[in-house]
Amino acid sequence: MKRKFICPNYICKLFLLNITIILVTNLATFAQEAPRISASKSSSTTTIQIRKQVDVKNRPAIATGATIKAPPIPKEDPPLKVEMPEMVQIAGGSFMMGVANSKSDDGPEHLTIVNSFEISKYPITHKEFRQFATVAKYKTEAETHPTDFERKNKISWQAFATKDRDNHPVVWISYNDVQAYCAWLNKVVKNPPVKQSIESEDEDGETTQTIMEVTHPYRIPTEAEWEYAARGNLKGQPYPWGAEVDKEKINYNFDSRPNTIQAAKQYIKAVGYQPPNSFGVQDLVGNVAQWCYDWYDESFYEYSPEPPLKAYGPLEGKERVVRGGSWIDELGGCRVSSRQSAAENTRTAQVSFRILRIIPTPNKTAKNASKNPSKLFCQTSIFSVPYFATINREKAVLTRKSFYLSSESVY
Repeated sequence: MKRKFICPNYICKLFLLNITIILVTNLATFAQEAPRISASKSSSTTTIQIRKQVDVKNRPAIATGATIKAPPIPKEDPPLKVEMPEMVQIAGGSFMMGVANSKSDDGPEHLTIVNSFEISKYPITHKEFRQFATVAKYKTEAETHPTDFERKNKISWQAFATKDRDNHPVVWISYNDVQAYCAWLNKVVKNPPVKQSIESEDEDGETTQTIMEVTHPYRIPTEAEWEYAARGNLKGQPYPWGAEVDKEKINYNFDSRPNTIQAAKQYIKAVGYQPPNSFGVQDLVGNVAQWCYDWYDESFYEYSPEPPLKAYGPLEGKERVVRGGSWIDELGGCRVSSRQSAAENTRTAQVSFRILRIIPTPNKTAKNASKNPSKLFCQTSIFSVPYFATINREKAVLTRKSFYLSSESVY
């Protein structure tokens, strides 16, 4: 038979006391860990935010010299360092363009006026053109629409642009490729606008003058600007330095050179081979000919206006003017007055280009530079809506017309 156990009073009281202590301790701990409630003052309505209490005393210290990592910043391309051609400033003026008593397309001699400009000292080099083609991801016409000859022989400007020829003039580029280079250069090089007085005359002979802010872009020279720069202020001389013929100064075909790609690589010289003329411009005749802006007209000199109202050729045509002569041309094609022409999509190992930009009359000009006559010639930016003179054989009519870089007019 089992004995029945009866708990004494003091044992029951002790048990109840222990239960009470345990409950009080757990409640106190729960109160310390419970989230704290606060109202946000950042809005008109009360927002409940639940935050855990932070033990300030036991917060780990930040180690001395420790850095907090910021989120990664997206990488941006560094500013483009443009391979800019060396430019020479030339004060504008008047000169006799062409040859007196000529029976060819370089006569008759006639008065022409040009504004002040800066022009590249040398033709554009492989290095300068390569940057454009790389950055703009541009493919020349020979690369995008090759002829059978170009496709078979893998010929483009790059065939001549080996690493040891960075300083040679770029060739095998069309007039359209040249226009693309100029458009890119104007995009990456921001020239500040200048205030310029634009004078225009209507059909009734009334003259108005307007002050405009004009940004003159880079482009290729007109043949008048090219010849003005090439003559170096010398009058009636066939070469930039005078009348004498010097084979060290003119790289022309004096030894029956073959007209081949290999011959071109052999005979084309690096820029700077020719001494500067009095304006400080070099490599104007021989070595490589250069594209000009104008449409070609063999009889344009016969009806060039008097007095001159513009320094560029006819407003339409089938071919563009090429000036200067090349390594494969005879001596007669390498005079400052000699004129050649080619279709806009032509590319050869004989033709390169140089660039020009109209500028305000410089304070310091080349030696013996002509003064710029006033009220005889006006021009505006290629990207503006300009007034320009349209010439026909009977009458000069001032016309308003808008255009872009590759259109018929240049100002």
